[in-house]
Amino acid sequence: MNSRKIYAQLGYGSLFEFLVKYFHFSESSAYQRISALKLIQSIPEARAALVAGETNLSTMAATQGFIRKLESEKKADLSFQEKKDIFEAVK
Repeated sequence: MNSRKIYAQLGYGSLFEFLVKYFHFSESSAYQRISALKLIQSIPEARAALVAGETNLSTMAATQGFIRKLESEKKADLSFQEKKDIFEAVK
């Protein structure tokens, strides 16, 4: 959804704004969903794990936050395999 920018076509400036104003999610719920979406975009297997009930939005959001923190400290992106290993360990 984010890559298609449907929210912009509907007059919203960001996916966050769209989730809060259109779907009436709380700000924390919207942030959590966006973080989970970013994790799914970087680790496609995370979607299947969510659908299968092997993980949840809270765990996915926390995992994405952890990955982002590591990348910030390292000042470089983690590899796909590093991200996948972190996700599998958390899951």
